[in-house]
Order: sequence, then structure tokens, then C-alpha cells
Amino acid sequence: MISTWAARAGLLAATSVGFTFGRDRTFARTESPQRSVSESLPAPKGHFDIAVLGAGLVGLAVAREAAARGKRVIVLEREPYVAAGASCGNAGLGHTGYDAPEGSLERRLLRRAISLHPKLYRSFGLSLNHVRKCGSLVVAWTPDQVQALENVYDESLKAGDLDVQRLSKSDLKSFEPELSEAALGAILCPNEAVVEPFLIPIGYAESALRHGAQIHVNTTVATVSRQKDAWRIGIVETPTSSSMNRSKVGQQLAERDTQEESLCDLDKSVDGEVEARVVINCTGLYADELERVRLHDEVAPFRVTPRKGQYLVFETDLELDHVVETVPSQFSKGVIVWSTVYGNIIVGPTAEDQQSKVDRSTDEATMSRLQAWAAKVVPALDGAKIVGSYSGLRTATEFRDYQIKSFPADGWVTVAGIRSTGLTACGAIGEYVVDLFEKDFASDGCPSTVPRHERTSSEAATASAPTPAIADNSNNDKENDKDEKDTAFSKTCSRAEADLLGVSKAKKSLATPRFACQLEAVPTLQALSKEYQVRGDGCVTVYGKLWKVTHPIASFGMETYSGKQCGTTS
Repeated sequence: MISTWAARAGLLAATSVGFTFGRDRTFARTESPQRSVSESLPAPKGHFDIAVLGAGLVGLAVAREAAARGKRVIVLEREPYVAAGASCGNAGLGHTGYDAPEGSLERRLLRRAISLHPKLYRSFGLSLNHVRKCGSLVVAWTPDQVQALENVYDESLKAGDLDVQRLSKSDLKSFEPELSEAALGAILCPNEAVVEPFLIPIGYAESALRHGAQIHVNTTVATVSRQKDAWRIGIVETPTSSSMNRSKVGQQLAERDTQEESLCDLDKSVDGEVEARVVINCTGLYADELERVRLHDEVAPFRVTPRKGQYLVFETDLELDHVVETVPSQFSKGVIVWSTVYGNIIVGPTAEDQQSKVDRSTDEATMSRLQAWAAKVVPALDGAKIVGSYSGLRTATEFRDYQIKSFPADGWVTVAGIRSTGLTACGAIGEYVVDLFEKDFASDGCPSTVPRHERTSSEAATASAPTPAIADNSNNDKENDKDEKDTAFSKTCSRAEADLLGVSKAKKSLATPRFACQLEAVPTLQALSKEYQVRGDGCVTVYGKLWKVTHPIASFGMETYSGKQCGTTS
């Protein structure tokens, strides 16, 4: 019996039951779970330059970047919505990289991403209503942490944040009036930000579509085999639906998801087949298991250990001017307290390694600890109304850096171990990964020998773009740097729209003009919240389409939004 390896957080349906591999690198299930049938989508077909497996933040950013450079791209996602796995359990915070190891790829890509964000987010139609650069306070609560603040200061300078400031105990009252008097000092990191975390991934998704990518949700990968110079990917309809990683309205705890033991029975032939020159593994929590396909059943060079982070959400009129962080450890930024763009205050995340890749429940003991910590940091939160809780699973590995590598002989790129900084870094990760593709795999055009993420302005201005694989765009050699690149795609080419929403069936491929990819203005938080409350089905309209609100920060926020714009913006 052929089984699926696509599942909850991105693509894979690997469970604790285990899998074996056949000669064609097909996952074979050792027992038959209960079948659940959902609405089918038209199976994608055709030959592509790149098959991105997983439609989380990183997979969508890779797809957007590749499609914008003219590659034929398909994204395959098992869930009925994009960003429904690890990407819907983050904190919605923009990091500057001071706690990433010096010299690491993570820090380098975080810094590159920060430089991309202003123009990139504007191209998604986002405004200061959706993104606020409020800065963070890294607060010391003990004498030992006061000493450790010097390391935070030094690392911030090394990372490129030259405007960080040391704050004394007496300074803190004017910077954050609601902060407890028990705070002994802090480092102000003014470039850290709070964002609306549901809108960022759908911005990447819509931009990828308009650049010509295909995105197929509800699509489970059943077989993967390498034949000659291409991967052949057998796909079937996903027979299960996604579950939220948050508590229900009126409840404090998120329940454990039991879908791990009841996925699908694939005792039938595949519905379709996709052929791609290169596979890009963006499957998040399951990246190590998918690596076994490339390695012919051998153990992957890294192991993904899900690191659960639990969060508690308050509804209050209180407003924090900054994100309040603790002195970070080697593996975590610690428990944070901050105001979301919707005005809720959140405390979290915890950091709990676990074996399950689907358990996103929250527990009473942890919620009690988070509630107590929130009251310690911000005394006015003692007794504040609790809206609910949620959790996320970070894609931690045994390494303190991203695991991104190209394997030219295998036609494969691995993108793993993104941990908790994917929301911030994904735009630069997309650049970096497509640079690897153009360097190691491009068979047409003249890819630059200097990666785009490392070019100076003069190099970018003189570098010619590779010829798009799906259109005769003869004017592409006039292309300048990445910020101006999209305008080169003005001629007609093939674009397939996929149903991202789990609301209606996918549309058929259409021949449409290329876009400069300035997306329409995203509705205000007030408008989104009003529509969310009126509709009552968990969806809102953005870019003229209905999207399922998958991130708990957004769904809690839209349920409780009072109409105020939270915090300062810049």
C-alpha cells in the first residue's frame, strides 16, 4: 500500500507509526489508518524547474523569489491553507539577529531581510497599520542578567544595530511606564518590530502567484523518484482538514490534535504526477524525514526536534510601547511580553522539546506560569482577562544555525532548521536559496557569479538576469537590482492560479500578463476584524480573495479588536 509523507506542518504525514522506503523512494505505511475524505482539487501536472515542498513562510518566499526570476515553480502543500503548520505558531515579531551566533548564516540572512522589508512589505500592500517598528527592551531581572546585558549590547553592534542603547533602572520608567520596578536595567533594540503574522505569508503567496508560480493546497505527495535529470512526484488529494493550534472561544487551553493517528488510506493509484528538475525541501518539522528520500534511506545529517512554544493571550486596554524580552539563553530568546497590532497582550513562548510533530496543545500548569510571569513583568496584568492560548512548534535541530545546502548531483536543495526567525528572515532565505539554484542548477541564462543577497548596489545595477524559463522576455537584460526586477516581467506568459483558501476549487491555468507585483492595499485591521466577525467562518477578504485566518494572533485579534491602533509606528 502506497502512503503519504506529506503532513501537518508543511507537507509530511509521517507519524509515530513509522515508514519504510521502497526502491522508488516511496513511503510505505505499516498500518492502515482511518480514512477521511475532503473536497478534491484538480491535480497539478507538467514539468517545472522547481518543486517547492511545503507552503509555509519559507516555502512561499522561495517560490516567490524563484517565480520572480522567471523560473517555472510549483508549490505542493498538504494542508487546505498556506502557512498552516509551524508558520502559524510564531510570535509575530521581527528580530534583528543579536541572539543569532556571530558569523552564522542565520544572522547574515536576518540582516539582509531587514533591509528588504520596507519595499517588500509595501509591495504586499501592507502599511503602518499592519507593521510597527516599536523596538524591544531586553530586560535584566537579576544581577547576573545585568552583567549579561553587555553581551547583548556587544552582539547587537556586531550584528549591525549601531543605535542600541544601554538603559539604567531609572531610565526604564520613562521608556516603558507599565514595566515592573523590579527591572534592574535593559538594552533598547529600536529596530525590532511587531507585525500582523497572518498577512505576511499570504502576501508572499499572492505575489508568487502573480509572478507565475502554481500553489496547490490539499495536495499530498505520495511517491517521489529520481529519473534521469528530474524528480517525478506522484500526488493525491489530501483527505483530512487542518485544525487550529489555539483554544476555542471561551476556553483557555488548546486541545491536543489526534490526527496523527487518523490520516488517510491511500490504497489507490496517484491522481497526478509532477516533474521537476529540482526539489526544494521546505517541509519544516519533517525536513529530516524527507531528506531520507535524497539519501536512499540513510539518516539525515540533522535531526528536527519539535520545540513547543506556548502562549497566553490577554484582552486589556493596557498598551505596551515596546516588546519586553528577557536576556536570551543559548537556545531561546526566553519568555516575552508584548502588545500585538490588534491590542492584545501576549506572554510567551515557552521552549519545550518534544517528540510529537503534531501536538500543539497547551496545558494548565504552563498557562499558570505564564500568567504569573506576565504579572511580574507588567503588574497591571495581574487579574487581566484571558482570551485564550495557542502554541507553535519550532523546527529546532541540534545545530544553532540554519541548515541550508544545495546538492547539485541530486537535484535537491535542503532548507531546514529555521527555528523561530523564519517570519523575519524568509525573504532573504528565498533570495539565498534561489541564488543556490541559479549557481548550481540553472541550464539557461547567465546567472550572476555574485549572489544577489551579497551584491553591492553597483554590482546589482550591472548584473543581468537569467532568461525566464516560461516566457520570451527579451528585455530582461535591462533589469536592475532586485527592488526594480519585477518591472521586467511585463510580457504575457502562462500563469496558473491555485485555490489557497480551502473555500472553493482551484482555478484552471490561464494565460495572463506578468505583473510588476505591487499588490492591492491590504484592508485596515478594523476592516478585517469587522468582516471576520460578520462572516463567522474564520475567513477575510484580501487581494480580492477569501483567505482562512490561520494564525492565532490574527484570529484572537480580529475577535477582540477594539478599533484602536496599538503602539507607535515608524
